[in-house]
Parts: sequence; C-alpha cells; structure tokens
Amino acid sequence: NKSNPDNIKKRALLTVFLILFIDLLGFGIVVPILPYYIQTFGANGWDLGLLMMSYSFMQFLFSPFWGQISDQWGRRPVLLICILGSSLSLLLLALAPSLTWVFIARILGGFFGANISTAYAYVTDLTTEEERPKSMGIVSAGFGLGFIVGPALGGILSTDGFNTPVFIASFISIFNLVLSYFFLKESSTHRESRASHRIQKWSKKSLEVLKNNPKSMHAILLVFL
Repeated sequence: NKSNPDNIKKRALLTVFLILFIDLLGFGIVVPILPYYIQTFGANGWDLGLLMMSYSFMQFLFSPFWGQISDQWGRRPVLLICILGSSLSLLLLALAPSLTWVFIARILGGFFGANISTAYAYVTDLTTEEERPKSMGIVSAGFGLGFIVGPALGGILSTDGFNTPVFIASFISIFNLVLSYFFLKESSTHRESRASHRIQKWSKKSLEVLKNNPKSMHAILLVFL
C-alpha cells in the first residue's frame, strides 16, 4: 500500500539515501585529481592546503545559515538550491581559466555544500526518536558509499584529462537535482515543527547529553581527530 505512512517514510529515506550517495559521488570524483589539476595552474602544496581548507571552512560557516533557511522555507527548497549551486560550482571548476577561479569555484562549492546538514534535518523531521538512529545510519551509509566510489571513479576518469572528471561530477550533480526535484517531497509543512526538530532536538539536547555524559565528548573528539 503506497499510501501507508511507513511506506511513504521508507521511500523518503531511500530518496535521501540516493541524494547523499550521488552528492558525495560527485564530490568524491574531484578529490583525487584536485592536486594534479591545480598544478596545471602553477599551484603548490600550500595552495592545495588553502584550497581544501576554503571549501571546508565555507561548509562549516554556512551550515547554520542553511539550517535556519530550511526551517523557514522547508528542507526540499534548500536541498534543491544547494544541489544546483554545487553543480554550477563544479562546472565553474572544470572551466576555470586560472587558480583564482579554482578558488572561487571551491568556495562556492563549500557555500552550497552545507546541504548535508539539511538532509540530516530532513531525516529528523520524518522519524521518531526510536527510529532515528537506524534511519541516520542508513542515510549515512549513502554518504560513505558515495565517498568510496567517487574517488575511485575520479582516478579512472582522469586518464582523459584532469578536467574530465570534474565535468562528469557536474553532470552527476545535475542528475541529482532532477532526481530530487521529481522524487523528494517536503518532510514537514509546519515551520515551527521543523525549527523545533533542528534546534531543540539537536542543539539543546546535544548540550545536555555532553554535560551529563563526558563519553560523548570523547567520541566527538575522536571523530574530529
């Protein structure tokens, strides 16, 4: 029965799984060829370090921003905007005429790369506290699988030129946008409900867990390291 709430929830989680898998597939393709790609612009190891840092820093900086926007507009619009932005940043990276434009492309990619936190917020909207760990694990598997397949595919495709994998990553991201547009439904129609899930059930509750259970902080430290 397609109208069964459990079936609707399973299809939604499968869609998020595929979205994250394809998203990280496109991202992972770029990872192994980026050091060689920027060498064609005369870059060195210092430039590579700054380039990698700029992407992650933008992701870190703007995740709360996209989270707040997703509370107001909904998870689906934010995911669509970020996937579109990621595909355009990859296209710009493939067409970059200089190292400056490579940096611009990666900074934009990091700005729009905060969609992963929105995807997790989407899962939070759909699930109860009892269902959440299992659902998060399933969706995270899509994240990990994409990051396994992507770099291997990027290495294979780089034999035809370092910008070839980047073009393909951009097309994969566009495919992801089409998939999301047609198959991803909004997780919650109530702004207050979305905001309460993201803020109260994550930030506030996480602080309480860390305060009452120091082992959680040890685990977070291990992940950071």
